[in-house]
Amino acid sequence: MLSMRRVLVAHGCVCAALLTTAAPGRAHEPSAADLGVAVTASQKRANLGDVVGFTVTVWNSGPMTAPKPTATMRIPRGLAIVETGETTCAEQTRLLRCQLPSLPDGRARSIHILGIVKPNATGTLRVTATARSTATDPVPTNDTATVALPVTPGTDLAVRLKAPAKAMRGAPMNVTATILNKGPRTADKVVLHLGAHKALLHTAPADRCRVLRQQGADQYLRCNLGTLKQGAQRKVKATVVWHEPALRARAQDFAVSAASAQGERSPENNVATAQVKLR
Repeated sequence: MLSMRRVLVAHGCVCAALLTTAAPGRAHEPSAADLGVAVTASQKRANLGDVVGFTVTVWNSGPMTAPKPTATMRIPRGLAIVETGETTCAEQTRLLRCQLPSLPDGRARSIHILGIVKPNATGTLRVTATARSTATDPVPTNDTATVALPVTPGTDLAVRLKAPAKAMRGAPMNVTATILNKGPRTADKVVLHLGAHKALLHTAPADRCRVLRQQGADQYLRCNLGTLKQGAQRKVKATVVWHEPALRARAQDFAVSAASAQGERSPENNVATAQVKLR
C-alpha cells in the first residue's frame, strides 16, 4: 500500500493520494446530532391566577449521541414559574435553563413546568423553548418551538366581612359578607367561601351555600353566587350556631374570600377576616 501511494504521488496524482489516505480519518470529524424541541401547555386559554402546566420535550434524531443538551425556556413577564420537574433547572432574568443527560440517537427527554398567571398579565403569553448541545446539528430549524397562551381579561372582586366587635357567648349573632365587582368585566361563576372557627353557619337557601368542609368545630361554606355585573354587589348573611368549644373561648374568628371564572386583577382585596370578642 505504501509503495502504491508513492507511485501515485510520483505521477502527479496528489488528489488521488489524499483521498486514499483521508478515508481512515473520518472518525475525527465533528459529531452530528439532530436535536428537536416541542413545548405544549395544559390549557388553551388562561385566567388571571391560573396555574398552568407546560411540557418541554427534547429529542435526538441522530445519527450521533447529543452530549448533555441544554433546554432553555424564555418566560414571559405575565407568568411566574412555581415548580420544575428537573433539579438541574435554574431561572435567571426570565430564562429557565435545564441541563439534561446525554441523549443517544432516537431518545427523548421531557421537562414538566408549573407556572402561575400573574394578576397583571394581559394579551398572549408565549413560552419559547430552545434545545442546544455541543454536537453539530444538521437540521437547526427544529431547535426552537413556541406555545401561545391567550389570557382572558380579568375583573376585580372585593369582599368585606361585617361582625360585631363583641358578643355574649351563646347569644344570637350574625355575620355578613359583602362582595363587590369593581370591574371592568362582568364576573361569571362567582364563588364566595365563608369560614368559622369553633362555630357553624346557617345561610338563606337563595345564597346557594353548602358545607365545603367541616373539621371538628370549624366549618367552611361555599356559596355559588352566579353572575355579578360590574359595579354590582351581593350580600350573604350567616347566622352563627355556637359550638361548645366557642362557649369557653375568648374570641370567635371568621374569614371570607371570593373568586370568579375571570380571575382576579387585584387578589389582595378578595379576602377579609373578622374577630369577635366573647364575654
